[in-house]
Amino acid sequence: MSSIEYTDMFLKVQELGDAPYHMFSFDIKDSQKMSSTKRMVAQYDLYLLLDLFKKELQKLEKDLNRKILLEESELNNTTELLKDNPFVFGDALVVTIYKDSLTINDMCMLFNRLKDELKIKYDFNIAEALYETNNYDEGNEKLYRGYCAQILMELHKDQYKGVARELRSIKR
Repeated sequence: MSSIEYTDMFLKVQELGDAPYHMFSFDIKDSQKMSSTKRMVAQYDLYLLLDLFKKELQKLEKDLNRKILLEESELNNTTELLKDNPFVFGDALVVTIYKDSLTINDMCMLFNRLKDELKIKYDFNIAEALYETNNYDEGNEKLYRGYCAQILMELHKDQYKGVARELRSIKR
């Protein structure tokens, strides 16, 4: 099934705000306009950023004495790509945390600090959303991790202008 078939569920989950997981997507702006060499370097940078982001979140967990990063054991019922956290999806870095373990502002500040540490000069689109399940089999009843990631990718590309408009009106 296509993620577009789940936009109503996606919007409802955002409006209710009671899902247990919070996904963040950091997508390289205008990567398709980059030369192939620059795009390869940018993808490599995403993997460096992924490793650094994971280490920093694990360090924060210890410092704050709370679980932040989604545990691997919760990702057993997902497809191979989605079993990792964080993971690279096309030209985006995707990170999932437990809802309310960090604020949106905290995540964005951490991302920008790490990006600066790695001296990454290009800009990123940022999107975030809540989702309900990591179990693909529950995907018809609850917003599944994979559908949430796909919708965030489409929001980066302005494919879902109506969804983006509705998201802006939702107060969480």
